Amino acid sequence: MLLLRSAELSRRTRERLEQSFPTAEEDKQQADSIVQRGRTRVRSGAGLHRLEILTHQSVERGCSSSKALSSSDDDVSSAESSEADIDAVFNYRIAALNNANASQSCMGLAIQWLRLRDEGEASYRMEALDLDHASDIQNQYENAAGSVSGPREQREAGRISARKTLLRSQDLQPVGEPSVFHADRQSTALQKIARDGSAHLISLCFENNGKRVRHAITASSSEGSVNLFDPNYGEFSTTLPELPSMFQNLMTRYGSRLNGHLQLESMARAAGISSTTVHKLWAANDLKPHLTRTFKLSNDPQFEEKFWDVIGLYLAPPDKALVLCCDEKSQVQALERTQPGLPLGIGHIQTKSHDYTRHGTVTLFAALDYLQGKLISSIERQHRHSRVAGVSQEDQ
Repeated sequence: MLLLRSAELSRRTRERLEQSFPTAEEDKQQADSIVQRGRTRVRSGAGLHRLEILTHQSVERGCSSSKALSSSDDDVSSAESSEADIDAVFNYRIAALNNANASQSCMGLAIQWLRLRDEGEASYRMEALDLDHASDIQNQYENAAGSVSGPREQREAGRISARKTLLRSQDLQPVGEPSVFHADRQSTALQKIARDGSAHLISLCFENNGKRVRHAITASSSEGSVNLFDPNYGEFSTTLPELPSMFQNLMTRYGSRLNGHLQLESMARAAGISSTTVHKLWAANDLKPHLTRTFKLSNDPQFEEKFWDVIGLYLAPPDKALVLCCDEKSQVQALERTQPGLPLGIGHIQTKSHDYTRHGTVTLFAALDYLQGKLISSIERQHRHSRVAGVSQEDQ
């Protein structure tokens, strides 16, 4: 059925294209060329102007050790690369992080990894990361960095000071002043990261459409190899000769995420034609790059049997049985706005302050009694299996 429908849609697309343009074959070739060139530009990080790595150095866990811990901020231009290059970074991954950075606490997770970097295997370190504690660390950092206002230079200095304070609070004493590397000094930055016995708290700064986007990662070097931790993906390991390639792959991947969908202007510039022509080609091919739809197909061979068991339980429950539909939503950010906003009213929309204070994360447990139309819910600070049973008992 799906294959037939796909073929039918393709036939309709061709007919629409032939009706819209007198020379359909030439225009189809032009459309394919524009789409392909646009995708290549997107995948290679088009629009990513620069990358900054801000690096501190610190001794290991507050003691006078020969191992230096550093954090760096560098400016590196994204390079043109193929789709295979974008995915190549995952060839180096040795442990994935479950629920990766669900609460957007990259700085907190990065600092936790620095404390755990010498303990156990990579999979153990991923399990040992505490997302709630990471959110608290992230909150401390954002409050400290956000308290500094003024020109960009003052705000940058405030962020550096906040990172140093945060490292000290976690027994990771910074040593020396931070180093800044620009695009033409990427190799120098990587040499600093790869120095034997060093560890780094790295802040990546991307510029996209006039806005700066920051992301924290960490790296630790020992005996000719480098372990890199990214809160979005997990832990990677590579040798020194392969470090530049892996690092550039990671930067390119973030560049493609910043430019996550095709745009009229970028495709028009890539193809050397007007935005109007690109729009006509999109419309003729029924292309809508700004829209996405999610789906989930089960690969369980017994899915249909289980499906009808669940439906049967709702439609014909056993005698004297209470049927509840239970679910949970974890890693819900508990945010408090710094100032009260104005409610919705005639002539103006509801308002809320731009900044906020983090209070960690909470878990929402809920159960639906569909026969009575009653909803039972509970918000908990900790994620515990016992709370699922507790929510259902509250209805009895």
